[in-house]
Amino acid sequence: MKKILIFLNKTYFNIIYILYIINKIIEFPLVIITHIIFIYIYIKNKKNKIKKKKILSLIIIPLISLLIKNIIKKTIFIKRPYINILNKIKKKKIKIPFWLRNNWKNRKDSSFPSGHTIFCSFWIILFKNKKKWYLNIINNILKIIIISRLLLYLHKLQDIIFSLILNFFINKIFLLYFKDKKISCYFCISKIFTTII
Repeated sequence: MKKILIFLNKTYFNIIYILYIINKIIEFPLVIITHIIFIYIYIKNKKNKIKKKKILSLIIIPLISLLIKNIIKKTIFIKRPYINILNKIKKKKIKIPFWLRNNWKNRKDSSFPSGHTIFCSFWIILFKNKKKWYLNIINNILKIIIISRLLLYLHKLQDIIFSLILNFFINKIFLLYFKDKKISCYFCISKIFTTII
């Protein structure tokens, strides 16, 4: 029985490690490269020529989202969920992998809201309903990143839900500003809820 528990524990941490690595593609400074690649992919998959205003919106909307997220994080401080786990681990002397412990120790900011979720949901909305197989893979990876924020104990469910709703409103306001009529309000709302599920 003890061997089975050790095996399950190692398997769990191996899966979590894969999620941890996937999360790194949208952490600074890699997020800049990822964003540029996503813009390139988005432009390449458009049948019609994209206006400069639309390309500008692909840069401005995420920057505005980042700014709003940072203001909220500085204003409302909520401890990350792993803080409670670290306290329990110290009492029970449970071993956790060094990479996870280091990741947790290096994070001193608020868990609310989730910047990863805001970034991922922005691109999930834009890459949705594309028939190209690689866009579906990108979308699934982005959804995995959102879910992994919970599994890595970096966010609570309310952080994720609030971030999805915040992203929806920011996108809606600026997409109206940039007059992108292809993405409807109904589509954005349905994408938010299907992303959560």
